[in-house]
Amino acid sequence: MKRAALLALIGPLCLLGLAGCGFTPLYATNGTGADLAAIDIRPPTDNTNYRGTIEDRTSFLLKQSLTDELKLHAHETPRYALDTQITERRIPRGVRVNNVANRYEINMTVAYVLTDLASGKKVLTGSAPVIVDYDSADPPYAGTVAAQNGDERAAEQAAIAIRLALARYFAGRPESGPGLTQTPLPNNPDNDTP
Repeated sequence: MKRAALLALIGPLCLLGLAGCGFTPLYATNGTGADLAAIDIRPPTDNTNYRGTIEDRTSFLLKQSLTDELKLHAHETPRYALDTQITERRIPRGVRVNNVANRYEINMTVAYVLTDLASGKKVLTGSAPVIVDYDSADPPYAGTVAAQNGDERAAEQAAIAIRLALARYFAGRPESGPGLTQTPLPNNPDNDTP
């Protein structure tokens, strides 16, 4: 009985401690969820592996993953635009006895720019580097499925990294400093270049 009473006291104190340190759930009422849902995700401008066709698989997967991660709402009027550019390389890593690759690595970097639609200013730039590997099986169908799964995982990981960078930006946490691949742009009206 004493243990239950102690736990009943400690639980609210822990929550108070989290509130005191500035912890805010990502999708809370006053969190960053509304800002994330108000982003218009534009198709990638260039995919160096497929030479910029908007219809390519990686671009489609990235846009789909970003839509899922940012929890976009159809009724929300976009206040920001997110432009992305994909650089992707597929590198053979393992070689069988017959000199055919049995393992591949996908090195993908998604550069992104967040633009405030009201002012037209770029407010955040960055990149999300992702490395994913997969096995290439002997049967052609299995190898194709493995490659497609690798593409999906790379797009999902890039979308998660971009969501986290955007959430940190909207949470207004400049005191923690930008990450290695993210650069908040200064609000200098005289300087339109990043």
